[in-house]
Amino acid sequence: MVTTYITQKNQIRGLAQWDYQVLKELCRASKNLYNRVLYQIRQAFFGKDEIHTYAQNCACFKSSEPYKILQAGVAQQTIKSAHE
Repeated sequence: MVTTYITQKNQIRGLAQWDYQVLKELCRASKNLYNRVLYQIRQAFFGKDEIHTYAQNCACFKSSEPYKILQAGVAQQTIKSAHE
């Protein structure tokens, strides 16, 4: 079964430079957290690491820089998305 993912690109106009930089930083933090969790899941899948649950990943990545940048609810939702 082949899964196809559709990406969406949005252009937000009329933002001040500072607002744009904040949004860019938050998006980057979310992407980095997602990739870290996904890497850990893939390593466990290929047998190089133990399999972590969602709760264990939340605890594990709570001290990471991307988790600290994002609000807790947003960071937890990002981790949950990686587990799906």
